[in-house]
Amino acid sequence: MRGSQGAIVASSVAWMDTFFDSAANLIRYPGDTGRHAVRESLWYAAGLLVQRRDAAAPRALRAIDAVLSLQFDRPCAVWDGTWPRARQEPQPQEGAVIWRDYDPNWRQFIGCLLGVLVCDYADVLGTSRCDRIRESIDRAVRGEPAERIVASYSNIALMHAWLLCEYGDRSSGERLAAQVERLYGEEGGLHEFNSPTYYGVDLWGLALWRRSTSASLVEAGTRLEAALWRDVATFYHVGMRNLCGPYDRAYGMDMTRYASLLGLWTWWACGDDVRPFPDVTRPFDHAHDFCAAPLIALAPPTLGDEERIALSTLPIDRVVTRRVAHRTITATLRPDLMLGAVDRASTDAAGQVIPVTAHWIDVDGTVAWLGIRGELSARASDAHIELRGDTELRLQCSSAATVSNGAWNVGGRRIETGGVEIRELPEQKGRFRYALKLRSGEAVLRFA
Repeated sequence: MRGSQGAIVASSVAWMDTFFDSAANLIRYPGDTGRHAVRESLWYAAGLLVQRRDAAAPRALRAIDAVLSLQFDRPCAVWDGTWPRARQEPQPQEGAVIWRDYDPNWRQFIGCLLGVLVCDYADVLGTSRCDRIRESIDRAVRGEPAERIVASYSNIALMHAWLLCEYGDRSSGERLAAQVERLYGEEGGLHEFNSPTYYGVDLWGLALWRRSTSASLVEAGTRLEAALWRDVATFYHVGMRNLCGPYDRAYGMDMTRYASLLGLWTWWACGDDVRPFPDVTRPFDHAHDFCAAPLIALAPPTLGDEERIALSTLPIDRVVTRRVAHRTITATLRPDLMLGAVDRASTDAAGQVIPVTAHWIDVDGTVAWLGIRGELSARASDAHIELRGDTELRLQCSSAATVSNGAWNVGGRRIETGGVEIRELPEQKGRFRYALKLRSGEAVLRFA
């Protein structure tokens, strides 16, 4: 690790120190201190081990033991081998509903990290604890239902392929890895395209591939990681410290105000000058993902000089048109504006798809933005976005929209909006929300 990279891990671990509960040997969720986070507690333990602080090793081992003790052990149940998200979550019962009552992906998130720790820190963990960890990983692999993880479920598929190769059926792991790479080539990108959070998980999975004992996984991981960093560099705007949309999955619109894993990985790979990450000395959204910094130290990213330079260079009238998974992605990146759109998009139940995005610099120097969701078709070009849709859409803005004379004023920017009806919705969680109706089924947003 370079000095700046070590500082990222050190600041993450010091930040997690403040949430550690010595009675439970787990950390509390940032922002929800009534619950103890299971996955993030293992991330914390990894950070303590990465720092090689002898005084901290006993705490790391207690946290690992606490996580191991919480694994579900219910053979034949669909949740067998996974973990609760929080210690306070009850044991699933017959009829348990996926995502509500349990998260099956904790098998991969926790299992992969345990697999790295037992390899890299066997001397600190000790023989009996290493045996217990291997039993836990085996339970996680065996508990995974057949056919749940498909190649298009990219972030989980990448981790599961490594887990199978190292601790399960290698041929199955190599087969899944080959399917992921083939699908990337066929669809023009990962199925979960342009995700500020899940691209970070993808990069972690690909870094694991590069440290695999399977030669085919190493080779495929090297190729896919390089391709993914090229995708990131294509959509990244260093002046705004943000990834241009549209987003297949996103937890926010401004990477300088919420913790995204891609933001953390980019900060690590390119340094403070490129950093798309919040000021961690102040409150920020989705804060628990800052706990992931130790993962990067255990399986660091690699990227070429060309991508590193691209990530650090201000885009000048960059125009992007991509065909990804039977959709057309368009984006335009200028020094003072970036727009993104997809044709075609549909409403998603999780609310993570943002098919139309715009970012610019607000009058106060911060990043201003808007996002539009719903069943629509859209195209970004020059300084405008063409919209088509028959259903009511949802608009979300970084600040309140003032509507006058057929235009919106948002964050110091005038947006001409002929043919669009807008009405305000109740404010939720400090975000400004509106309903949009396209009078004739289509409209154009022009950014002055």
